[in-house]
Amino acid sequence: MSKSVRQPTFRAARGLLAPGLLLASTLAACGGSGGASVDDWAGTVSDSAGVLVVSNPDAGLWGSTPAWTMTEEYRVGGMDASTDAQLGQVVGLDIDAQGNVYVADQQASRILVYSADGDYVHTIGNPGQGPGEIGQALAGVFVVGDQVWAADIMNQRVNQYGLDGEAMGSTPLDLTQGMPVRWDEIDGDRVIAQLRSLGAMGGGEDTDEGDPLVFFGEETSDTLAVLPKGLSFQISGGQMQFRFFEAEPVWDASADGRLTSAVNSGYRIEIRGADGTLERVVTRPFEPRPVEESDQQVMLDGIRQLMNDQGVPPEAAQMVLGQAEFADFYPAFAQVLAGPNGTLWVQRLTTPQDMADSGTFDLQDFGSDDWDVFDPEGRYLGVMTMPERFTPLRVTDDAFWGVQRDEFDVQSVVRFRLTEAPS
Repeated sequence: MSKSVRQPTFRAARGLLAPGLLLASTLAACGGSGGASVDDWAGTVSDSAGVLVVSNPDAGLWGSTPAWTMTEEYRVGGMDASTDAQLGQVVGLDIDAQGNVYVADQQASRILVYSADGDYVHTIGNPGQGPGEIGQALAGVFVVGDQVWAADIMNQRVNQYGLDGEAMGSTPLDLTQGMPVRWDEIDGDRVIAQLRSLGAMGGGEDTDEGDPLVFFGEETSDTLAVLPKGLSFQISGGQMQFRFFEAEPVWDASADGRLTSAVNSGYRIEIRGADGTLERVVTRPFEPRPVEESDQQVMLDGIRQLMNDQGVPPEAAQMVLGQAEFADFYPAFAQVLAGPNGTLWVQRLTTPQDMADSGTFDLQDFGSDDWDVFDPEGRYLGVMTMPERFTPLRVTDDAFWGVQRDEFDVQSVVRFRLTEAPS
């Protein structure tokens, strides 16, 4: 299993690769094409110095009809939940060997634990700065062996607890080495973090080397990989600078140690083995879409309204908005996800104007419900539509776990099982 936490630009839709059984016969028989013959695939595979380059056509093997569907089978939280079991802002989840579900709630600075049957069990941590307490920037939860780890950015540490919730100390976070902008787990229960340089603000120097992926909580500080430097937010001269919709490195790690990564300025995704060797590159045609002035205005209006709702003085809000910058073009996609049975899922992007036109503008989420799906060989299958307002956070076997928000923005943790669509 692997776990992950969202990046600042888009609500992260992160998946975790686990050995799945569902669709195994389909994937084995037809290369994951969901029933379509791979002979119909119009792409090419070439070998470049031992790296397979999979060049996909625009059309997928499924045509207009997905071969799979998603069925709900687990739900906790939501409007009807008891006070103890209610969720505020979910930023991560994990599951232990007994099927108990651990949910990191950033808004409440706590971890809620539910049974495999969906019953509330207990709460881990309380808001605060003392031992075992959690600050206001909880960034994720991981079950590591017989411990529960909570990434507590505000208190600059990772808290450790027993599975029963008993506090067992913490490990410091050295933010001078970089701000953890995303967490994940790889190779079973090794926690990794993507670090973004804090520059002068953190006491270090801003560099162009990119964002290292480092192992956390181990005696060595080995670097798994160095991702190209993201451009959507940077720290310069001690101040945070944002450039909306600029390219960012996106990635996902899996339980077998594989790493899927890309810079979303183009549609080119790299897949590396457990030893870090580049094994496969997956591409698909992409026509850049410009960020129109109407999109920028919708975005700025949304930010202004959000700051007004939070009580920010108009003068201060205008100062922030006056410094806002936008990329010339939208990214090729929002996120990548390591799906069941070695499949690859790539989240499409929704623009502010698209959302405003549909009446569903949401500053928290510019990822579309539509995902491009590729088989384990990297061949493009087609588009799957996730359930409305659902953000996948991990994958176990043939199921997607994540957060679903209702019309009042109340959150639930839901599991949707991936099954073959009726013929």
